[in-house]
Amino acid sequence: GTTNGLEAVLQQPFGEAGRYFYEPSLFYEGEETPLRIGDVRLGEFWDQKAGGRLRLGRELGDWGVAFVGGEVRRGRSEAKVTLLSDLQPVVYTLAGFGGGVRVDTLDQLSWPSRGMALSAEAYQLFNVGDDASNTVQLSVSGLQAFEFGGATLLTSFHSGMVQNENDDPIDLISLGGFRSISAYAQNAIPTNAYVYGSLEAYQRLDRTGAVFNVPVYAGVLLEAAHVELDFLAAGEAGATYSGALYLGVDTVLGPVILGGAIGEEGAGGVFLHVGSSF
Repeated sequence: GTTNGLEAVLQQPFGEAGRYFYEPSLFYEGEETPLRIGDVRLGEFWDQKAGGRLRLGRELGDWGVAFVGGEVRRGRSEAKVTLLSDLQPVVYTLAGFGGGVRVDTLDQLSWPSRGMALSAEAYQLFNVGDDASNTVQLSVSGLQAFEFGGATLLTSFHSGMVQNENDDPIDLISLGGFRSISAYAQNAIPTNAYVYGSLEAYQRLDRTGAVFNVPVYAGVLLEAAHVELDFLAAGEAGATYSGALYLGVDTVLGPVILGGAIGEEGAGGVFLHVGSSF
């Protein structure tokens, strides 16, 4: 895959009725990010980071959590292949704090038919004596599921921003893949800031009620996004869109989705997605 990682997490409830929790964790992540401007492939970046986090939080009723926490990480971002000969690896140590709120009332994780999911998170990370600069990370997302006859309609949006003083290629957000501008490959659209919206409809095709009946779904997905990339030039931005048709099957490994998508300027192709994408 394009992203590899390992994380060890302990979540420990405490307080009255166990509604508070603390969550220490250790993590490693390596992510490969291709960098394109239009049809020009400028190269591929490999970003590795390892560190620790501590979160303190509280449940919000039966369907949500609020949390605050801190993070320390050590990382290295370098170009594996590039047309830009003057690019040097960036080695960095970042430490900071942040928090967020998450609410989820969806009736299913893989193929919801009703309910909603909302989240908002913000982090401030400070450079600790290395090449990088202070970084602000913001994200917000929402999804609403509706039943319409025998089908389900999904509307979703999400937006994110990574801003630092030197426009370093650190923690670039990557779009691409199913439900993330499906006409492009996974992680094919790097961005510092984006706004994404989609409208989706799907329907279960088999309703026999047999004991070993495997749920099969057919769906259509329309997507649009506005993306920015300040890494090369301030204000570099553009809009993109995608349309997809797919078949999905529920398995013990989660949803397996096979489909085809088209986008602007001839982008598109056949894709295979395994696992949840919400």
